[in-house]
Amino acid sequence: MIFQNLDAALDKVGNQGYYQKRTFTIFCVIISVCALQIMSPTYTYIKPKFLCNGEVCEENQLTCAEGIELDPSFKYKNIVTQFHLYCDRQFYIQIVQSINFLGSAFGGSIMSFFGDRIGREPTFILSWFIATSGILGIYLSTNIVMLIISTFIMGFGEIGSYILCFVMINEICGNKLRQVYCLSMLGIWSFIEIVGAVLYYFITDWKTIQLYFILLPSIIGLGLCYLIHETPKYYFSKGQNLNVMKSLNRIATINGTANLGEITINDQPANQNAKYGYLDLFKYSSLRMPSIGFMLISFSIHLIYYGGQYGLDDISEGNMLYIMGAIIGFGEMSTYIGIAMVISKMPRRKWLLVSFIVSLVACFGFLQQGFRYKKIDCENCSQKYIMVFLACLVRVGNTIGFAIQGLYANEFYPTPIRSLGTGFLFSVGIFGSFSAPYVLNLGRVMGINPYIILGLFSLSGPIGTLFTRETLNQPLKDKIIDKSESEIE
Repeated sequence: MIFQNLDAALDKVGNQGYYQKRTFTIFCVIISVCALQIMSPTYTYIKPKFLCNGEVCEENQLTCAEGIELDPSFKYKNIVTQFHLYCDRQFYIQIVQSINFLGSAFGGSIMSFFGDRIGREPTFILSWFIATSGILGIYLSTNIVMLIISTFIMGFGEIGSYILCFVMINEICGNKLRQVYCLSMLGIWSFIEIVGAVLYYFITDWKTIQLYFILLPSIIGLGLCYLIHETPKYYFSKGQNLNVMKSLNRIATINGTANLGEITINDQPANQNAKYGYLDLFKYSSLRMPSIGFMLISFSIHLIYYGGQYGLDDISEGNMLYIMGAIIGFGEMSTYIGIAMVISKMPRRKWLLVSFIVSLVACFGFLQQGFRYKKIDCENCSQKYIMVFLACLVRVGNTIGFAIQGLYANEFYPTPIRSLGTGFLFSVGIFGSFSAPYVLNLGRVMGINPYIILGLFSLSGPIGTLFTRETLNQPLKDKIIDKSESEIE
């Protein structure tokens, strides 16, 4: 059987059948674990109330020197209370919050490289095995050093699997379905944010959540990995035509469609044995400036997202933190649902710029309080509602950016370098996430509202959109085309 290109062959065996649905479901399990683990520091690092001579007091240099004790009315047993991360040990909070993202920065770079070199499937399984090992280590941690090392390992592994969820969905699904599935996985992430706020409000011991809602599902996800298979697009990019045929026929068998038997694909990649590295993202003129633009975009999007999440504790008081977490998660999920309905018609470049405008306007909207930040005072209800609205608006704009950027990068980079390119951008973005606790702490030292300082540090995002190129309604590329050369690689 002869096909003009690989997409035609994939359409014949089914690009929206049972195999795609099964793979999507497994990826949703992985995304759910990632979401709950990554977003948990919002609640597991809440500082408790303290008593000085039997009276409630603030944690500062004077009270720490005189001796303070935990307020028995603080019902939560979290990481701060278990490892005594206050007074002279409070600096560990920033380290543990950020070390996950440092692990992700390294893991994203290494695992995305492996994804293009040895294949999507083995890299995905290896990444999730490492992530599960880190999650287990977090649960078993008996001291702060073990917690830091385990958190780094978890971050190192989970980012590789997270990236490859989107890469593989893009490579096995038809055009419209891949857009819906990618947005649905992001929607699952935001739904888990809501679930996380509820869980951490009602379950007072963080280890209970770590065991039953993170570790056990992670192990289940690891067991389901045997149902994940290498994508035919990866084999095709490497010129492994026999494996392309086997992969397509396996999909046909699972989807219940007719096997193709022997196949011929006319449009073959010209340089099948090429090995690409990170420098190739900037070597080719067709990739250079868009890659720089995507770097600026990814850094800003991640900084706003995690900075805004971790900054909730700076503007909320008491149970308001859990309420805001749930409201913002609902706003994020609703935005993903809305985008999923129109994503096939949304120009990528234009809407990325719109997303930054919305987020930054909302960030600077906190100026109505002045530069100095203060926590929500429930007695001043009008002010409370304004701050909740602005925080939600920041997340809505940021959600649009996340939805567009994930699809945009996967659509832009050709198959031979897709995992490498998207992984590199995630690694750059992770440095934005890594920076978030330190940017927030800078704001605390300077007395600046966390959202205002996040806005200032994220102005590079809209600038980055100017360097990108539109990909709406364009097929995924299987070759790298260099404008400065006549040869297609």
